[in-house]
Amino acid sequence: MTPGYLSPAELPLRRSAAHLRKIERALADYPRNHETAIKAEAAKHYALADLALSFPALLFVLAVPHKGIDTEALRHGVLAGEPLKALAKRAGLPMWLRQLRPAAFEEKLGPVPCGDLMARQMANFIPRKSKHHARWLWRVSFTCRWGDESFALWVAKMWAFTHGGRSESTFAMLALWSWYCAHPETELGCLVQKRWRMQMDWKQAVNACNSWIESVRLHLDMNTVPCPAKLKAGTVAGFDFVHLATSKMVADEATAMRNCLKSYGYDVTCYGHELWSMRKNGARVATLCISNSNIDHLPAITEIKQAGNQFVSRDLALAARRWFELQDIQSIELKGHDMPDDAIRRLWQRGFKPYWLEKCAMPQWVRIGGPFELRNVSA
Repeated sequence: MTPGYLSPAELPLRRSAAHLRKIERALADYPRNHETAIKAEAAKHYALADLALSFPALLFVLAVPHKGIDTEALRHGVLAGEPLKALAKRAGLPMWLRQLRPAAFEEKLGPVPCGDLMARQMANFIPRKSKHHARWLWRVSFTCRWGDESFALWVAKMWAFTHGGRSESTFAMLALWSWYCAHPETELGCLVQKRWRMQMDWKQAVNACNSWIESVRLHLDMNTVPCPAKLKAGTVAGFDFVHLATSKMVADEATAMRNCLKSYGYDVTCYGHELWSMRKNGARVATLCISNSNIDHLPAITEIKQAGNQFVSRDLALAARRWFELQDIQSIELKGHDMPDDAIRRLWQRGFKPYWLEKCAMPQWVRIGGPFELRNVSA
């Protein structure tokens, strides 16, 4: 029986019926949306049909046009019997793609790790089950596009921990963070406190990424409308009271005191809250938030906590109260500022411009047109 993808004139010599059936099954494994184009390409010559077994990705790029690939020259190379390695180089495909089955190619191929060192390692992380190949390949290509090759290799390595229930936005934000980790000279890159490393596990990376996202939000919120201190610094009972005037000071305090202070940027700008650090001989001992009381709407110490959000001792509380009573409460009005959309937009665009220029696009998950948003990722 003549296979449906080859005309009788193109049937190969010395090809067994079993081999032809293998090719037919491989062609049938390609995703349905590309089935017609794949079979039409395979029908042109038995050497092209053989690619369904020997190099499915190569047959895919021949059948489904990809930007920058001269399919005519590539096809002639296949028919001329060029080695697969030479054909892969001509097509810009790394050899590790040979190990992916036809079902992996649901979409056009995007960028994938091609460097010699990366390519040698990628083959080690291809999922054993072919049913996972399409999703795995998409993640590798996606993170290579929005991060870089080394980060895509790490994502490939993490498949065992992440193959279920991870959204596109999770990988987009991690790729964005990894890019800024590699560019500490940028405005947002210098906010990274723990940089991405190949040795990181998934949870460490997620926590470090979320910490950076919080720092970026804080930085952009507090720099939209500068808010000078209304209270005065001072020293009481040996404790120094230092105003946390900048986003960096707030971020450093949050890290040192292991609290969520980085989430207060919006409150500082829009509601006039003031954040203060209580220190003894230069060492941080407590963090204070001054805002309008819910009882009488006058300024008050609404929060005071030690490291790890622990309650303060009586001595610390009394010192803080004495410092606050030295202030001229009658003349202090804690009032926030409206955050102009134009000012916010300019800050966000300035911060993300280096990434935007390198990638020639901005992923939709980084919303800089308003409302402005950076989403945390989940472990």
